Amino acid sequence: MIDAALAKVATARDVLTVDMHVSFMRPASGKLVVTAQTVGGGKSVCFCEATLRGGDGEICSQATGTFRYIK
Repeated sequence: MIDAALAKVATARDVLTVDMHVSFMRPASGKLVVTAQTVGGGKSVCFCEATLRGGDGEICSQATGTFRYIK
């Protein structure tokens, strides 16, 4: 999710994790694929979501995070 947060800003910056919540739904196996995206925020804070899918395409876990830009 940090890569998603950094992709939102054009300049090289660092991020600090303010909050993160992860829900584990089932065991993961096979080739794992994660997708992450920004879903909101402004100049100093960014909200992101991520989904992890197993080799069968089923969702194994989901996460939400709040990140603060520093520098």
